[in-house]
Amino acid sequence: MTLPLRRWVYHCHLCRYVVHLNCATSTFDDENAIDGEKDVTKFPIAVDDMYEEIIKPFVRRESGKVLISHDDQNKGGKYRFFGHPHHLLTFTTFSSSSSSSSQDHYKKVDDDEEDDFDIIPGSELTCDGCTLAIHEKKQTDGDGYESGYMSCEECKYFLHLSCFNLPLEIPSLPIHPLKGLRIQNVDGKLTDWTYCFICQALTNRLYYSCTYEGCRFNIDIKCSSLPSTITHAAHPRHNYLEIVTSDYESLFCVNCYSFISSTVGQYKCNSCRFSVCGACVMLPATNKHRLENHMLWLTYDARFNHPGEFYCSSCEQQMDPRSWMYYCRDCDQSFHPKCFPATSGFYRLKYGTKQYVISIHDHPFRFQIISNKKRCDQCHKDSYDMPGFQCGSCFFAVCVKCGVKCLGDA
Repeated sequence: MTLPLRRWVYHCHLCRYVVHLNCATSTFDDENAIDGEKDVTKFPIAVDDMYEEIIKPFVRRESGKVLISHDDQNKGGKYRFFGHPHHLLTFTTFSSSSSSSSQDHYKKVDDDEEDDFDIIPGSELTCDGCTLAIHEKKQTDGDGYESGYMSCEECKYFLHLSCFNLPLEIPSLPIHPLKGLRIQNVDGKLTDWTYCFICQALTNRLYYSCTYEGCRFNIDIKCSSLPSTITHAAHPRHNYLEIVTSDYESLFCVNCYSFISSTVGQYKCNSCRFSVCGACVMLPATNKHRLENHMLWLTYDARFNHPGEFYCSSCEQQMDPRSWMYYCRDCDQSFHPKCFPATSGFYRLKYGTKQYVISIHDHPFRFQIISNKKRCDQCHKDSYDMPGFQCGSCFFAVCVKCGVKCLGDA
């Protein structure tokens, strides 16, 4: 609306933002106001909280409070799970005092086992379903539903209890309301990764695939658990956002400006044109960069008390201050989320402890995020904070493409 001359307004002294007095002081009491008693998930979410905040509630809604295998086969306390050849056991403690019951199964069973590490500390357990860390239960309820994890005696395969109870099929999801989705397992850990259509990340663990003929829609476990209604700190003006799968009025994400397909879905405000894609919704609330000592917070408009221009401290490119960035106000350091893709959630991979022998180097490698080298020692492309093979004895590291190629030549 045109602002009449000689009327008082609020304006920003750093940019051209101007607003009416009544608009600035309005409480926006409309149909989009949220019920104070309604439990709505608040975004962004820290990575360590994603399991508790979105996956557990999803499994409770879909599967109920159960701890039995999908096929109801229970042989002496051992359970079967989709896609895994061995039986799983339930472990209910993380304490070192219970090593006979919760640590012995990590030990190497025979000389032919692929992993060369005898014990995996409880602090390093990673779920083979959602790829999130398995932490000791947070005492948030008293129903006993979540008190441990599932583990395989014969290999290093672990599952959250809720991930163990993931439904094999889902009739529909709010973010993809076609015929239905069926759980799938990625065949190879090093190759054949699956692309999630919602967060645009790659995963090498469990995911759901659409059963509708001709539809190639895939979605990882975390995104399949997204609720239909959320609140987001980037949009405090109105209270909540809802998933919309067919809206042709708002097709671009407010952050990355990318086109949002009407068949994939977006979170949209009912009271304005604010819309955000799944990849930006899933950005973690905090992050850490090798160039910054402090924890970085996801920031949505860093212009406050910052009259100058913004440049990414990693790639040194100029940044749009209205775009979301990880920013440290104390050090005045800003980073694109894409400049540290692994911790920003662009890779949702299970890495494991297996050691690989690669023909171009004398020491064994581990498949992990490259953290001690800027570039691949083989192709010399930028590989920091990306999946690759890193030597445990020196600073030699190669990207996935070069590593897999050299493994084939070995």
